[in-house]
Amino acid sequence: MKYRMWLLFLLPTVTALSPMVKAEEKEQPINSGRPGFNETLGIIPTGRIQQELGYVFNRDGSTREHELGQLMLRLGTGRGTELQLGVNSFALTRGSEGNSSGIQDSTIGFKVLLAKGIEEFQLFRPAVALVAGSSMPTGARGYRESSWQPQAKLSLGWSFSDRLSLSTTMISTLASQEGRRFMQKAAGVSPAYSMTKRWGCYAEFIC
Repeated sequence: MKYRMWLLFLLPTVTALSPMVKAEEKEQPINSGRPGFNETLGIIPTGRIQQELGYVFNRDGSTREHELGQLMLRLGTGRGTELQLGVNSFALTRGSEGNSSGIQDSTIGFKVLLAKGIEEFQLFRPAVALVAGSSMPTGARGYRESSWQPQAKLSLGWSFSDRLSLSTTMISTLASQEGRRFMQKAAGVSPAYSMTKRWGCYAEFIC
């Protein structure tokens, strides 16, 4: 049986890159990118850098993997766009074939908000975001891909109320293995609920 758990921590510093950041932008709530399959629809305000730190646990049969770190730097680049730099985790894998550990590949991406959507639910007027990026072969042996793995994510999101929302993400990856390139596709859906102003929960279904 496969099992996966994510935890996200926002680092204490959310730094303004430029003194020209507008006052109303400073008052905006922090929008987390949360670790997981589905991409969130929020964009970092212009001139800001947000640091996020996460933890991932995977279980597949007798194999268990802990990913410690998941450091993501998100930089608001203006006009509904942001740059994403991922310094990937230190992974610790334990299984019947032995144990291994090492740093995973880092990532780079660029996110564009194509449509903001509306507050009231309308099926054909979702928020839409596109993320284009790639992993980079910078990890340790056993965790490093042989080359860059370009990837595109298209995410759509709907709001049902101030607390309840739904998003879906479609991913296409130009993967490589043993020098051969091939396309990998996947999709997922994620309902989210804001329990309080500070706490929320979500679930993910992936195929």
